Amino acid sequence: MAVASVAISVPKPFSSGDAAEWFQRFDICSVANDWKDEVKAVKLPTLLEGETLAAWLDLGEDERKEYKTARKLLVESLMPIGFTLLDKFHNRRLLPGESLSLFSHELKKLLEHAMPEMDHKACDQLLLHQFVAGLPVHISKQLRAVGATMVSPVSSLLVALCLDSQDLVSPVSSHLVALCL
Repeated sequence: MAVASVAISVPKPFSSGDAAEWFQRFDICSVANDWKDEVKAVKLPTLLEGETLAAWLDLGEDERKEYKTARKLLVESLMPIGFTLLDKFHNRRLLPGESLSLFSHELKKLLEHAMPEMDHKACDQLLLHQFVAGLPVHISKQLRAVGATMVSPVSSLLVALCLDSQDLVSPVSSHLVALCL
């Protein structure tokens, strides 16, 4: 008699990095596996390593049994403090081969974690500024020269993108438009 195998989805073990993002992945896998919170609480420590496992072991027994409580406490304890995240936001640059949509997503995530209470308008302004600043220097300088770091009407941004760098004009313009809407 053949035994049916059941595929189980789990994220890679977590030791450091963005705890909130890892827990999102863990929750996605838990839904795929049809795990309830009691099962998630039992499975969780099997996927933790290093500093994260140490933080889990430091939780009280009751906290470890309640998945939502354990998750909240681990994310809080592993989250870098605001100014460290703001430094990461400020220093973030477009990586070679990285898509502009991923770059934009990473900037948004860093700023949301660094300054969760920030006004939407100010947040959009900072995101647009850092997006432009994080582009290759020759593109960033040209965009800054025409004022593209100010949230302004989309048409003026598109004029700013009529530059010599045809390889980035289309993707950059779509992301600047998205940030301005």
